[in-house]
Amino acid sequence: MSSALPALLDPDKNPYDFRHKAQEVSKDDTKRLGYALGKSMYDEGQVFLGRDQRTPSEWAYESLRQGLTGAGCDVMTPTESRGIQGAATTGMVAHHTRQGGYAGGVMTTASHMPIGYVGVKPFTEDGIYFSTN
Repeated sequence: MSSALPALLDPDKNPYDFRHKAQEVSKDDTKRLGYALGKSMYDEGQVFLGRDQRTPSEWAYESLRQGLTGAGCDVMTPTESRGIQGAATTGMVAHHTRQGGYAGGVMTTASHMPIGYVGVKPFTEDGIYFSTN
């Protein structure tokens, strides 16, 4: 495991999502994060996965998907579940997680961070941000 993953999971830095400079986080780190979320938080259930339009979100999305499916989760995307093409908003992922009866949701976005950042926002089955606090 690289040294970047513990920094991603620092609850003192940000208790409800994981944000970091994209060049400091590997695809393997992100895949392991997806696997950990799938096994521990989503109990191998069905997960709604979305991403924003940022370039780092594309590889983070694919890596998370691999980790989640490797953990036994059934991953649904906006395209697969609603026929919506392209990127999603964080609110959309939260809403569809709650309304669709998913075990949880994950959004890959760096939100309001500068270009070059990547972030992962996990949601509970109720569409509420997961918090480490």
